[in-house]
Amino acid sequence: MNLILYDDKWIEEAVRRGSSSGGKIRLNWFERMMVHLLKIAMIISHLFFFTISHIPGLSSLLETFARTYSRNAIGFFLRGSYYKSKLKMMGKNVIIDVGVYISKPENVEIDDNSFIDSYVVIRGGNQEQGPTKIGKYVHIASHCVLDGGGIKIGDYAAIAAGSNIYSISNYYEDPNRRNIGLLSMSAMAPQEKQYVKIAPVTIEEYAFIGLNCTILPGVTIGKASVIGAGSVLINTIPPYSIAVGSPAKVIKSRPMG
Repeated sequence: MNLILYDDKWIEEAVRRGSSSGGKIRLNWFERMMVHLLKIAMIISHLFFFTISHIPGLSSLLETFARTYSRNAIGFFLRGSYYKSKLKMMGKNVIIDVGVYISKPENVEIDDNSFIDSYVVIRGGNQEQGPTKIGKYVHIASHCVLDGGGIKIGDYAAIAAGSNIYSISNYYEDPNRRNIGLLSMSAMAPQEKQYVKIAPVTIEEYAFIGLNCTILPGVTIGKASVIGAGSVLINTIPPYSIAVGSPAKVIKSRPMG
């Protein structure tokens, strides 16, 4: 069990209240003592929350309390500690904001220094779909939805507020069954009345998804591509592209850096 939520530099910067401007942080003796005490307190607290998070009933109460606690250092620690105990993998310095909901956390991975903003919903899907993986230095802005397993978001990618990513979705026809009558788009319909498409979604490193975009199953957004606000993605976008529209189409390329 990994008990470290934050690396030393993160804690040192917190002790200095963000006054450091990069480079090696020089602490006085009192600040060094505070860093050590803070690390010990966080490890003990994390052990406590880890235990609570694996007790039925108490785990649900802890999740509700952590999800709704204020948007401050204690709240971030509570959410980080709870989800580090529940996720398949969570790296260091991950920020999980107020109102975030993660279902099937055992099928979700979040790597170092990523920020899951307020009221994001992540539904992890099942084991057959594979884990939902969020890379390093990723920002998923407020009110986004990641629905289904097999969603992969590369390092340094960013997803703007209100965007929705689906690796599973109902469709109005089944290409494998003909002449079966109308199919329902409702997830509550009998299974024989539905066709559900399941396909992984990949957002490669450095890509940017604009406000209120929708990405449907089977789509790959290439490295460093930029998707304009309000776009609907039904086809793969090549690397270093700028795409807009519904359905999204490439309008030009961006420099490769």
